Amino acid sequence: MSKQSVVINGNIAAHKKSNLTYLANFTRLKAFIPSSINYNDFINSPTTADLSWAQSEGYESYDRGLLGLSNTHFLTEKLQNTTSTFISFRNGYEPRPFDILEEDRISTGVRTKFNWISKILNIKSEISFGGEFYTEWFQTGNFKNLYKNFPGQGSVQGDRISENKQERTFINGFGQINFEINPKFKLQTGFNFNTTSYNLTDRFNSGISNQNGNYRFEPIFSPRLGASYELSKGKNFYASISRGFSIPTVAETLTPERTINTDLNPETGTNYEIGFKANWLKNKLYTEINGYTIEIENLLVAQRVAEDQYVGVNAGKTSQKGVEFLANYRFNLSENISVNPFFNGSLNQFEFRNFINNNGDFSGNKLPGVPNYTLNYGLDLKTGFGVHLYLNARKVGLIYLNDSNSGRTDSYQVVNVKTAYKLIVFGGAEAHIYFGINNIFDEKYAASILTNAVGFGGKAPRYYYPGNFRNYYGGLHLQYQF
Repeated sequence: MSKQSVVINGNIAAHKKSNLTYLANFTRLKAFIPSSINYNDFINSPTTADLSWAQSEGYESYDRGLLGLSNTHFLTEKLQNTTSTFISFRNGYEPRPFDILEEDRISTGVRTKFNWISKILNIKSEISFGGEFYTEWFQTGNFKNLYKNFPGQGSVQGDRISENKQERTFINGFGQINFEINPKFKLQTGFNFNTTSYNLTDRFNSGISNQNGNYRFEPIFSPRLGASYELSKGKNFYASISRGFSIPTVAETLTPERTINTDLNPETGTNYEIGFKANWLKNKLYTEINGYTIEIENLLVAQRVAEDQYVGVNAGKTSQKGVEFLANYRFNLSENISVNPFFNGSLNQFEFRNFINNNGDFSGNKLPGVPNYTLNYGLDLKTGFGVHLYLNARKVGLIYLNDSNSGRTDSYQVVNVKTAYKLIVFGGAEAHIYFGINNIFDEKYAASILTNAVGFGGKAPRYYYPGNFRNYYGGLHLQYQF
């Protein structure tokens, strides 16, 4: 991977009642795509690539930029407005064994939000409301990849096989009211209303294959209700019920035939959550635990239809239940040394409630690609003389490989360490020198998996993306404030 990026951000207090912030960044990246591999190669030869990916030398490259402005203005003592606008672009080029994808995208949008502090029925309240308009222009094209005709040269672009132009428009309206019923009990209620439409222009196909037209997803209303109660100082219960949605991305709507799947529906879901946050031992120990269940309809999943190709499909109804927890403890070993041990994790039970696909009934099966638990724990040590030591471990449970749950990965644990030293160079300038080791014990594990992989031509399915072996890094970071 080769990556260069620059970021500029700051704020300007142009007026005592206004504050303008700005952000600009640009990134240029080229990263070769690691091939997924089968189980035998994962165990015995994890640096092996699939032959087609090795010969085509598949990679992803893009230039990406963003410019954003946000202004906060206090209209009165109790009413303020924040308005933000942005424009971004992404020019991408991605050779794969089955074709070469060229993609250009320009996005722009504006969002305005009002906050008003008032009283409703003599109850102290904070009201927020606003809207946003967001539009994207996509132009995608696919070309033949002639790598087989030019051995040793990697991907070679051939004739165009598709060209689509898509314009997406998102409009959101939202509002929220926070009621302070009394100093201990607070209530929040709100909503979001979304409409999404897109215009599709097929510049390559004609006749019955042409998909030119205007398309629209059904409007979605997403309410939310939440409450919190302070049991005692620093100890709070909270609960919420909310409804959300996720619109299919352009990538999810593309089919192997280089057309757009106009039958996909947005994911929608209802989330129920309850939790407890607390400080203990004179605020040295902080703990948090919450339980949730998310009932999702039309979950978007990837269905393999050809070697290295997939199509997005809606997976009926799913149930995602889990428990999340964390604990942080801070104490001082001496006047100059502070120690922060930490522990957090999640327990997951995600399953299909109702999913029938390709004559297979997967209802009741676990969702593939999701570990049944994750644990993170470690130690953060800081000193007054500039030395910083960070040690952490991540343990991941088993992951099912496919909708039928016929295969799964093993659990694994990866341990990392990082040490840094901070010193004052001159004036207000600081230098941070750091060095780290990832995967200290050289654990062999699957960093991610390709769900529902299918073996073609007698080959074993390629589910696994191996994680990195033990590796080392270091650097120098300079900082100056003026």
